[in-house]
Amino acid sequence: MSFSRRSFFRKLVQPHKKSTEERLGRYEQMEQYVRTELLPYDFALTAEQQDELFATVRKALEETGDEELFSAIIRFKTDEVVDAKIRPWREQNRLDERLK
Repeated sequence: MSFSRRSFFRKLVQPHKKSTEERLGRYEQMEQYVRTELLPYDFALTAEQQDELFATVRKALEETGDEELFSAIIRFKTDEVVDAKIRPWREQNRLDERLK
């Protein structure tokens, strides 16, 4: 079997495209991260809010490239997405509590 230097260096320069199964597995890992680490502890989300939150997270993950999705950066991006989504609900919950 001959060794192709051109092929070897091309693989180094061009990033490996992840398979659909690898991406789906990463989506599941990140959704589990959201469930265990990012859901609020100071108030409960409704079922509709949880569905909306996870749909937003999934959309952000699907729009992310492989290089970022499979790096530590994705945790920070996910944190920002979740925080932006939960912040208005938290503020509304605090307002509702004050009005009681």
